[in-house]
Amino acid sequence: MGVVATLWMIFMRSRFDWFPLNPLAYAIVPSYAGFALWFSFFIAWLVKGSILKFGGIQTYRRLAPLMIGIALGDFAMQVFWTLVVIVSHGSAPTIH
Repeated sequence: MGVVATLWMIFMRSRFDWFPLNPLAYAIVPSYAGFALWFSFFIAWLVKGSILKFGGIQTYRRLAPLMIGIALGDFAMQVFWTLVVIVSHGSAPTIH
């Protein structure tokens, strides 16, 4: 059933610009990442929609490198602080 739903969403998104469901979201939402990061996904969607609505595609394309930089910077800081914890405690942090 999941394969059929995913293929249907892929077909619909490739044929119709207005189709709102994303097959990638279908795979992520029931996972831990979807549960833990839903608010971040919502904020990203809200920012993207606002930029496209009020600034248009040119503004969106001009701001894309900034948004990618913010995401990569966040990832780099997570890696940095994980390494700090490993060096100072001798092991990686565990999730309880």
